[in-house]
Parts: sequence; structure tokens; C-alpha cells
Amino acid sequence: MVSTAHPLATEVGISILRKGGNCIDAAVAVAAALNVVDMANTGVGGDAFALVYFKKEGQVVSLNASGRSPFAATIETYRKHGLSAMPERGPLSITTPGALSGWVALHKRYGTMPFHDLLQPAIALATDGFAINPAIAIFIGLSAEVIKQYPETARIYLDPDANAPDPGHVLKQETLGQSLALIAESGAGALYGGPLGRKVAEFVADSGGLLSERDFSEHRPNWVEPIRLTYRDCEVLTIPPNSQGIALLEMLNIMEGYDAQSLARNPADLLHVQVEAKKLAFNDRNRFVCDPDFHASPVDDLLSKKYAAMQRAHINLDRTSVAPPARNDHSGDTTYFCIVDPEGNCVSFINSLFDLFGSGMVASDTGIILQNRGKGFLLDSHHPNSLQPHKRPLHTLVPCMVMRGGNPVLVIGCIGGDQQPQGLLQILMNIIDYGMSPQDAIDAPRWRSYDDGKLALETAIEANVVHSLSARGHLLTDSADFFGGSQCIMFEHDGCLAGGSDRRLAGCWRGLS
Repeated sequence: MVSTAHPLATEVGISILRKGGNCIDAAVAVAAALNVVDMANTGVGGDAFALVYFKKEGQVVSLNASGRSPFAATIETYRKHGLSAMPERGPLSITTPGALSGWVALHKRYGTMPFHDLLQPAIALATDGFAINPAIAIFIGLSAEVIKQYPETARIYLDPDANAPDPGHVLKQETLGQSLALIAESGAGALYGGPLGRKVAEFVADSGGLLSERDFSEHRPNWVEPIRLTYRDCEVLTIPPNSQGIALLEMLNIMEGYDAQSLARNPADLLHVQVEAKKLAFNDRNRFVCDPDFHASPVDDLLSKKYAAMQRAHINLDRTSVAPPARNDHSGDTTYFCIVDPEGNCVSFINSLFDLFGSGMVASDTGIILQNRGKGFLLDSHHPNSLQPHKRPLHTLVPCMVMRGGNPVLVIGCIGGDQQPQGLLQILMNIIDYGMSPQDAIDAPRWRSYDDGKLALETAIEANVVHSLSARGHLLTDSADFFGGSQCIMFEHDGCLAGGSDRRLAGCWRGLS
């Protein structure tokens, strides 16, 4: 089964499985295809994380393919540019792209089909074009003001009058197709130490940024040990810092101390406690999550059952807590997919440019959109997540996997920046505690809590729940930009698979029959 945020990418994944490829072969092909058809959210110019389970290994392994800041990036340099905070867009928001290194590392360890062959569907989609769906048309429209600032981006994605295309428009990305063809022939070396890396570095430098050839040639992805904890009768796994996945696990740890069925009898109680758990976990995230090569996060302490009990004691069922000091909320626009192959091997994969169209910049004639992940740093030398040379920022990407008895139960993720752990908390509880199917769990109305204490609720949440939350002091807002989008595959007891794909997006799941 393949579940992605775009039907064309789902079909690409299924086609690879039909040819005898495994879940990683399909994942590489899907990631490359999404680079073309979901280009606003993902691509070679972004970062990636993955969780992988192969039966022959009998364990879950994780890959961190996030990029680092330029070697030339220092707080002093940004101060000299008159900046008091990291820029949202443009050349100084760009970090080294890590996604391609992740595709290649996964394929080298697990792939069975030639890497060259796996990129051919994406190359065809880029070169021949595809009809954009309403979601992609909306993404381009939302980003039009950013895109207009950068001529090469505007040339590719806007019409001659600088307007966004309508749904059904056949979009061709020939230069991206050429870059993918070069990658198909040369692998990671095309970008890291090769001609594409040189082109991108020269473009960024000419645009006033700091990225250099050295940043590409010295980039490496890392195989890392997943972080995990028990929730009810399950084991939930995700990526360690610099990912914010620890916030998801901390929230689950707090919620485990409550009787889920009792909370469900009063939905306002359930939402209230979930939101309060989020505030506590995000306060820790904002304090501690950073690149572990520079500063160790207290992972074991934060995920201990003792600490969860201490956190739970801060929650008042009748009154909301005061929000911690606000930092920049990360909206985040990402793509997530999951795949299970006929052998029962599976991958939970997330790939992102951060904001829609990332930095806004397409690098010269490469067709590669460059991410703006640098805005995840702080220009505060005393903070663990401070900007330093060759450092990874706090990262919003959170792939997830759930095991029971040593076997996978769920392969799942949720996009949306800061919404990722919040959305996953709600969906996982819907499945584990309330027995919902993946699709019903994903479709259920959601909340989103912001770091300034405001709380957004989807309109399907009942009025009495809204009134109860307001009475407890929650600062309700109707200005939420996005409640996240999820993909999920569940292993059922009879050996069948059940898929879920978020209706808030335009994706789909499909099984191999």
C-alpha cells in the first residue's frame, strides 16, 4: 500500500511495487515524483527524515537527512545585515539541502532496483508536464507574492502576467527534469561536490547568501537511533532531536496518565487536557531541541514516566494555563508519505522545503527550489538552538511509526510545521484509544494551539465544546492557517492493510492487488 499527498505520486509508488521493488525503491520514486507534482512543499532543495522497518533486521531504524547552516553563517554576520531575527525568505534563509542525500542513503542500504530507474517517472512528469490539481493551484496562488520577487521562480510557476495558473493547467518544469536526469546518472555526487552543487552555491552567493561548495561537499546524512516510549500497549517511535518529535512523545506520555474513556465522555475535557499537554511539551521543545552535535537535549529525562507525572500535575481540568513566552510559530508546508511492501517492510517518510516554495528561490537554471529551513534558528547566542556554522536547526519534521509486540501497527505522519506533533497526538489517540479506522481518525475535527496561547478549532467541533473551552480561559481564534494533513497505513489483525489520506489535502492511498 502507498499513501501520499498526490494521486500521481501514489501511482508512481504502486508502479514500482508492481515491478518487484520494495518499500524503499518505491519511496525514492515517490519522493522524486512529489518533487515535481507537489513542488511547493518538497524537493531536492529541501530536507528529509525517515523511519524504516525491514523484517530481516527486525528493528526500526531512522535517517536524519536534514541540512546544516552554511559554514559562513554566524550571528554576527546576520547582525551586520541589520537582522534581529532569522529572515523568513530569501538567500539568507537557505541551509544546505539534505533531501537527496537521504534518498541515496536509503537506496544504498535497502534498495533493490537501479537508482537511475527510480527517477524516470519524476523526470517524465517534469519534462512532459502534468495537469495541476486544485490544491497545487491554491499553493501557487498563496505564494504568488513571494514567487514574484524571484524571476526564475516566477518564470516557471506564474503566467506572463504574473498570475497563478488555474487547475488543469499543464505545468512543465524542464530545467528540474534536466537536474533529475543528472541525479539519476550521477547519484548524490551530482549535488554534493558535483555540478549541481556548484551551480546552486554560485547562485546563492550571487544573490547575497552564504551557501558555498564546501557546504555541499561536506554534507552527510546520519543514521540515528529512534526515540521511543510506550503508550498503552504500543511503542511509539520517531526521530530524535534536532526533530521536534520529542514533543509528540512527551504529550503522549502526559496523556497516558488519564483515563481516555472518561475524557471522551466530555469532549471538552479531552481537548482541554490535550491542549494543556501540548503547551507543556512545546515549552520543553522550545527550550531544549537543537542539533545534538552542539548541545545535548535531555531526552531520557523528558521522556521518563516520572517527568510525565510531574507535568500532568500542572494541568488544571477547569482552567487553562498561561502560555509560555511566545516564539515564532512554524506554519510549515511539507509532504509526508508512507509505504508498505508485499513483504511487510515499511517506511515513514517526510520531505520538506519548510514554507510554501521555501526560500522562494529557484537556483539559476537547475529548477531546484531552495528551502528556508534557516529560519528555524535563533539569533540568541545563549540558546541551544542559536545559529552557528555548519549546524542543524530545530526541525519540525516528525515521521512516526507505532509497534506492538515488535511488529509494526501504524506508519503515520502529519504535515503542518508546529501542527505536526499536535495533529499526530489527536490522530494516534483516535486510533489507539478510541478504535477509529485510519481514515476516520484523520477526518475527525482537529484543534491547533499556537505558542502565543491562541487556540484554533475546526468548525466541525460542536458549539458546546467551544463554549466550554472558552469558559476555561482558552483564547479562541478563527484565523488558523492550516490544521495539518496526514497519511497513514495500519496493519490489521488479519494481515490486511487499511489506509488513510487526509481530505484536507488532495492525496490518496492505494493498495497493491
